[in-house]
Amino acid sequence: MEVTAYIFKSICSQLVRMSSELVPFLYNDYVSKGRKVVPSTLKEILTQLLAHFEDVHLILDGIDELPQGEHRTLIKTICAVTDSSPSCKTLIVSQDIPSIATSLSKKQRMCISEEEACIRHDMDMVVDGSLREINNMHEGFIEEPVLQDLKGKILEKAKGQMIHGI
Repeated sequence: MEVTAYIFKSICSQLVRMSSELVPFLYNDYVSKGRKVVPSTLKEILTQLLAHFEDVHLILDGIDELPQGEHRTLIKTICAVTDSSPSCKTLIVSQDIPSIATSLSKKQRMCISEEEACIRHDMDMVVDGSLREINNMHEGFIEEPVLQDLKGKILEKAKGQMIHGI
């Protein structure tokens, strides 16, 4: 079974766990009729399950870790299903790679690498506040130059991690 089918199967399973009254519907319309679990059937089931909910937030993370040939199929199929369901809002999180970017080119997007200055500022504030809190717990024992040196080292290590994750 292809990766897209596994993902759809997982989403369907999660929706059924959220609303157990959907079990008879699935049994009557699919299980009792012996319908095979193939991608087209899963797409149909997912569309019908989503119609039973007033507000669904679907988050797909790490699709960049899937085989490159699966990106387009997954994105095309998930967009077709969720676009037909006004109750479903979808967030796709991935690295900015061509096979995904192309498939999502007409969708709204936010690229973290374009927000680096804001992220750097936020990280600076968090690290500074945390170090000052630690220093206050030790009654101001750590001198300001040492605090600034620690802050610089922490931010430098975080920069490497942040860029690695983008």
